[in-house]
Amino acid sequence: MERTAGKAQGVARVVLTPVFRSLWRVTTEDLANVPSTGGAIIAPNHISVLDSFFLPLTLPRRITYVGKAEYMDDWKTRYVFPR
Repeated sequence: MERTAGKAQGVARVVLTPVFRSLWRVTTEDLANVPSTGGAIIAPNHISVLDSFFLPLTLPRRITYVGKAEYMDDWKTRYVFPR
C-alpha cells in the first residue's frame, strides 16, 4: 500500500533532528510503551506549536496527525500539511 501522506517526514527527520537537538535539550520517557508497528494514539500535552515538530523527531516511527478540514481550503496549507 502506497503512502499518500507523510512523504516528507523522513527527510525532515534527517535534516531537523540535529538542528533541534543542538538548540534544545529533548528528553523522552517510556518509549518502550510506544508500539513500533500498528495503531497507537499519542497525545502530547501541546505546550507549544513546536510539539508538532519534536514528536516525530523523538519517536522511532512515522506519525500522522489529525487536522481541521479548513486547513485544506488555503493553497499553502493544502500543499504543506499532507507532506
